[in-house]
Formats: sequence, C-alpha cells, structure tokens
Amino acid sequence: IDSEDENIQKYLYSIVYELTHLDLHGDGNEIQDPPSEPGELQQLACNPSAGPLLIVLLRLLTLKEHGSTDDVNEKKTEIETDAEKANKSISNFRLGIHSKELLFSSSSFAERLAKLLLCWDDKAKDQPYAGDVIYGLSGETKGSHLLEVLLRTSNDLFYAEICQAGKFFDNESFAEYAKHDVSNFVMQTLLNTARTREQVESLIKCVDEIISSGYALDVKNQRRGLVWKAAEMAAKFRIGQETFLKYLKKGFGALKADGAFALEDCIPELINITRPEHEGGRLVLDATGARTVYQLLRFVPRLCDGVLSGIITKYDSDDFEYMCNDGLASRCIIDGILDGPTGQKPFSKAVKKMYQKLQGKWVALSVERVGQHTVKKIFIKLQSMEDRLSLSEELAQGIHKLDTNAMGRSVISECAVRDYMEGEEVWNNAVKKLLEKESFLKDIIEGNLVGSEKKRKRKRKKTNKVDNEDEESTANKVKKSKE
Repeated sequence: IDSEDENIQKYLYSIVYELTHLDLHGDGNEIQDPPSEPGELQQLACNPSAGPLLIVLLRLLTLKEHGSTDDVNEKKTEIETDAEKANKSISNFRLGIHSKELLFSSSSFAERLAKLLLCWDDKAKDQPYAGDVIYGLSGETKGSHLLEVLLRTSNDLFYAEICQAGKFFDNESFAEYAKHDVSNFVMQTLLNTARTREQVESLIKCVDEIISSGYALDVKNQRRGLVWKAAEMAAKFRIGQETFLKYLKKGFGALKADGAFALEDCIPELINITRPEHEGGRLVLDATGARTVYQLLRFVPRLCDGVLSGIITKYDSDDFEYMCNDGLASRCIIDGILDGPTGQKPFSKAVKKMYQKLQGKWVALSVERVGQHTVKKIFIKLQSMEDRLSLSEELAQGIHKLDTNAMGRSVISECAVRDYMEGEEVWNNAVKKLLEKESFLKDIIEGNLVGSEKKRKRKRKKTNKVDNEDEESTANKVKKSKE
C-alpha cells in the first residue's frame, strides 16, 4: 500500500465506509457518536466472507499508519536483529513462532475501526456492549479470528482495555473461554501476546485449574495448545516457571490417578512418540507437546534438569536417531538441548549423554537431510576436545560414505574429518579455528561485540589455554588411533 497515493486512500476509505459507516476523511478529532447496540456490523464480523475482509481492512489501516510496505520492509531491514531474521526461517516455523506484528496507535484510524467493531464507548467507565461483543465474537469461527488480530495489533493501552472488558484475567471466565471449542484459540493468542509482567502473573494463575486438573493435558480434549502457549509465556517473561512445572506434574498425576508425576515422567507423555511401522517411515509425535518441551528447555537452567532427564533417560539410541532425522522432533527436542546454555552443568551433561547414545550412528546421520545438522551442531557443543576427537574419528572411518552426497561433504568440512586424517596438529588447529568462528558468531548474535578489546583478548586467552590442555591430553590418542 502506497500511503501517499490519494486514489488508493480514497478506495480504502470508501470500502471501510460502505461496510461500517465509519468516515475516515477527517483528522480523527471529531466528536464521535455514542456506539449503537450490537447489530449488522458484528454479524458481518462473523460472516465467512465479510469477517476476513474486515481483518484485511484493519491490517491495511495499521500498515498505512506505519507507511508503505516498502518503507516498512526497509525499516525492518535496518532494525531487525539476527534473532528476528531467524524467526522467519523454516526451523522457527516448526516451533510455531509468529513474526512480530505492527501495532496501531491510540486514536488512529485502525483503532477507530476496532472500537466500532466492538461497540466501544470511550466515555463509559464500564462498557455497556463491548464485553458482550467480545464474548460473542470469541465463540464464532470468523469472529474469533478478528478478535485474535485485535489482540496482536492493539496498542498496549487498548489491549489491556479489551482484556478487562472480556474478563480475560478472571479465573472463572478464562476457564469458560478455554473449555469452548472455538474461544480456546483466543485464549492461546492471549497467552502469546501478554504485554506486562502483571498480566503474565494473572494468566499464570488462570491456567492453574485447566492444567492441574489434567483437562488441558488430556489429548482427547484437544487443549494442549493452551499448555504450550502458557509455557512459552513463562519462558519469555521468566515468571511463574516453577509454578507452571508444579501444575504440569499435578495435571499428569490427576490423569493417571496415582498422585503427582515426577517431571521426567511428564516429558514422554507430552512428546508421545510412535516409531515408524516400516523402514523409511516417518516418526509420529505430538507436535504441540514437542513445542511445549522446547519452551520448557528455555526455562532457567536449574529448572531444566528434570526435563533433560526425561529426554535422555526415557529414550534409547534408536529413538534419538529417529528424532534427529525428523524435522519437528529435531528442531524442538534435539535443538532444544543443543541451543541451550551448554556450558552449564545440566545441559553439558545432557549433550555428552546424547552424544554417547548416538555413537555408531553419526555417519548414518551425516548423510541425512535433517540429521546432518545435529552432527555439525553437537561437534561444536561438546565441551571436551576428547569427545570431539572421538566424533571425528568415527566420521573418518565412514568418510567414503560421507563423500557420496552434499550433506556428508558439509559434515566432513565442519567436523574437521580430513584434518583428523592428516594428523594431530592439523586437526587441533582446524578445530580451534572452528570454535573461534562459532564464538565470534555467537558474540554478534548476542550483541556482545561492543565490549572492550581487552575483554575479548582475555576471552581468547582463556579458550587457548583450555585448548592447549586438551591438546596435550589427547595427543597420545590421536597417535594411537592413526597407528
């Protein structure tokens, strides 16, 4: 949309007026008529054709406020971080991560349209109609979509007012919405779009009943999306994480009727893996449960021990191989571990145990479209040079198979396999360069390059010292393995 094009503005405003009788030709400061009772416009919002059209108009007015599409794309390119760019990738699509939304501002054309759709009265302290309209829209398929868009695009003040009018932070009302077949998706969006710590604290209390009772965890009820979004919210704001894990254990205990579960026992229940029935078949798992586990691994490290234990101890090497080769399982579970703080004890132990479980399978994984990524990533994430050496050795023994396709050849390059075959000194130098490159890229992503030159030098010295110690400890092993 070119916001400077008068013809486009004219057509846009004309469509809005025909549908809603909202005149956008003024400057927005005109005295607004008090809202009428819910009627034809709200019925249009629930119509299979008109509802999506109203959503498009709302988004167009929001976009117009921020400039043309070219301006917005240019602005995004200038301020977008590496992490935000990664959100667009297919890997994060598997995690169900939404791209960041543009918000409409107070008194904007988009907000005026939104208020008209909700029968909003700016002069009333207690909304006479908005609460009933929100309640009604949330239970309609197309109307709920409109309400979800409002939650994603509203400015913070209007967002809070919508939540208050809809009684979203009331425990009983939340449970009623959550148990409805349609409005539960509005509650998932609410959990995904919470703006303040106070709102998050309220929502953590709201999900207590539906999770602790086992209702949201029961696969038959199809409400696990609420558990996933609540875990995502707790991970993002670092609020209520310990409380959420208690809900989880209590809920699975209620389902099994034998008391509270241990956290490690909850993980297989969430993932619910079924192996392929025939060779070459696909792994079957609960997608929402796998995404929940990924968010649990984003909790503070001290709370992740039970989650990691539930993954490492409950699955054998064949299960891990299937997970490494499955796009969803690899991204949510395997990368969930490898993308964590692997320098800290719960994660470093899990990485080492996962490496040990997959010994003998690394060559096979290296020539797979998805599995190759795990091989390259774990080579970097292993904390011991001795373990890296062992992995390079195993890969070197299957180098002829690795050379048969592009995936295998990329593993040869990124895991220093040819360097290993040339000798100890060459391998150590190659691995050292790979680790320095990884550390450099990590600093860029985390925005830590602004620090002083001294600090970076000290960091390099420490890394070199560790590498030198590891070189001495592994020298004999390299020599023996070559012999």
